[in-house]
Amino acid sequence: MNLLKQCEYCGDEFEAIRDSAKYCSDSHRSLANRQRRRNEEIEYERECQQEEYDEMCRISDEEQLKREEQAIAQQAEQKLIKEAEHKIREEQRRIDEQQRRIKQDEKREKESKIILQKAEINLKLKVLGGVALFGIIGNFLNSNDNPKQ
Repeated sequence: MNLLKQCEYCGDEFEAIRDSAKYCSDSHRSLANRQRRRNEEIEYERECQQEEYDEMCRISDEEQLKREEQAIAQQAEQKLIKEAEHKIREEQRRIDEQQRRIKQDEKREKESKIILQKAEINLKLKVLGGVALFGIIGNFLNSNDNPKQ
């Protein structure tokens, strides 16, 4: 008993000898198999291309992440450098201020030494003046005690 079926390749109706028949002729069966293999190859190629694309995207994403990490690291490094430079400037200001104070202290010390030296000289002059005055007075008194002969 022959069954009426529709060919899976061309779509025409045919009388099938077996229940498992799918095609109206051997040539359509062969063409359908070729078409199926071609479709499988195309699908395989598409999957490979998709895998390659996915891999490229993954690599691109990884590279982008690396670039972003590098940018973040550079920003952090620049921030640390700026902070270090600021600390160095502050330390230099502190050192400069200390040196300025030391110079002022040295200047005051020199001025104080000069003032002390002047005071010592004045004192010596006063002492010498007093001694000289005593000498004059002493001479005067001695000359009054001993009339000239």
